Amino acid sequence: MALLDKSNGIVVDAVLTDLGRQKLAKNDGSFRVVAWVPADDEIDYSLFNSNTGSSFIDQQILNMPVFEASVNEKLNINFPLMTITNPNLKYLPSLAVDSTSITIGEEKGLSAGAAIRAFQSTNQNARVVPAEIQDSSFRIEVYNDLLNVEDQLPVDITPYGTGVYIIPRDSNLIQSSQGSQITFKVRPQSLNTATWQLLGVGTIGSRTISTKVKVVGLNSGLSVFVNVVINEEFSRSA
Repeated sequence: MALLDKSNGIVVDAVLTDLGRQKLAKNDGSFRVVAWVPADDEIDYSLFNSNTGSSFIDQQILNMPVFEASVNEKLNINFPLMTITNPNLKYLPSLAVDSTSITIGEEKGLSAGAAIRAFQSTNQNARVVPAEIQDSSFRIEVYNDLLNVEDQLPVDITPYGTGVYIIPRDSNLIQSSQGSQITFKVRPQSLNTATWQLLGVGTIGSRTISTKVKVVGLNSGLSVFVNVVINEEFSRSA
């Protein structure tokens, strides 16, 4: 759903995702819209300019175009708005990872995998993470044809091929006041010649395939992406 300012009034542009259409198509009365999640993905707050005068410091932000609604879950909400009860809160945490880019060998990765650790970070002298957004579980999204999460089964594989996993946070918190963390391993799927021909970049036998892992905190809505490069480890016929 998107809210579009048409000058004379606010227009609500609402469409069902492919999953929503599937549920509606059941026609059994089970489809119910019970909640909305507002977001500001299209807003670039770095455009806020405090040097232009009090009347225009946010003018560039207000003039930004607004996203229209999309049926593709790959273009879903990345930055949902959140409610926090502390009126004096000055610092919000982010979701961070030990490394924003990892490399996996297509054969070695099948046996060893590659570890990813994501954690809530304040980056402000260890400020407290509000209790409302200390995540109890995380949603992991991968391209199912390329990757899977070790020792986990996906709760859903979307029409666009995204494998979705729900994993509880690690039992060992960073500190009780500093939010949650999660540690998991991703492994490459068994990739065939057709996949390498379609997605591989480089010379046969040493090609690479690039993809991403998305980690989302279920309470906070905070998200982070990890770039994953899969290395081809043996030659195939063209």
